[in-house]
Amino acid sequence: QISAELKDKDFVMIGVSVDDNQEILDKFLQTNKIPYTVVFEPNELVGKYMMTAGQTQNVVPQTYIIDKEGKVVEAVLGSRSKSDFLSLIGKHL
Repeated sequence: QISAELKDKDFVMIGVSVDDNQEILDKFLQTNKIPYTVVFEPNELVGKYMMTAGQTQNVVPQTYIIDKEGKVVEAVLGSRSKSDFLSLIGKHL
């Protein structure tokens, strides 16, 4: 819903799967319509963002809001409401 709502804004959503097996992601994407790009990246990319954000817990889901310069401007552990995410994203659009 967030991706669809912000499609006309200067915003891109990317999902990152940290499963150990790409087949798990492929099956999930076949049965679930995800309206944004989802990539397979087990641990390496997520670890870099965790370090950048000063996080030490490996909690899923993790959300990173990254500005146009590639800087992590928000890091969220766990899930939040749609309105919480829209508020966080809106601060950086």
